[in-house]
Amino acid sequence: MHIARAKQTIRECMYAHARSAHLEHYVPSALKHLENDVCFQKADNVLMYVPYADEIPFTQALQDRYPQKMYFIPHSKTDIAFTAIGSDLKWNPHGGATCVLVPGVAFTKEGVRLGRGGGWYDRFLQKHQKSLCTRALVPGYAVLETLPQEQHDVPVNRVLVCTK
Repeated sequence: MHIARAKQTIRECMYAHARSAHLEHYVPSALKHLENDVCFQKADNVLMYVPYADEIPFTQALQDRYPQKMYFIPHSKTDIAFTAIGSDLKWNPHGGATCVLVPGVAFTKEGVRLGRGGGWYDRFLQKHQKSLCTRALVPGYAVLETLPQEQHDVPVNRVLVCTK
């Protein structure tokens, strides 16, 4: 099977599973993982995403729990860039310790990631992976033994497997 088709088949299975997963129940586990994660705790800046309906809706709870951190969300025209929530401030890669919470449809325990297919995060991580710590908040059902990979796919440093 062609890699692109294999990836799309996995995406469809994960989307179907997410529809009945009650992902809001995973938020306390996600926060607990981050509370115990040295990279996240040391970070001044958090690059995060606005979750789709098939992702854990952690963003507001995270900001409420850690208001002292600076939070950035992605926007794009040609390449992904991050802007501070509530302002026009752009993320500066030299502006303090940064933890990136990376979205994905499925992951392996080793950090291999299956995204939505646009390559936005892979391109961003290729540029910055040496200077950033990357984490994924993943419901247990979305952690698979293996995933098809291509040369441009960039793994995350750590997968935080969340439970209900």
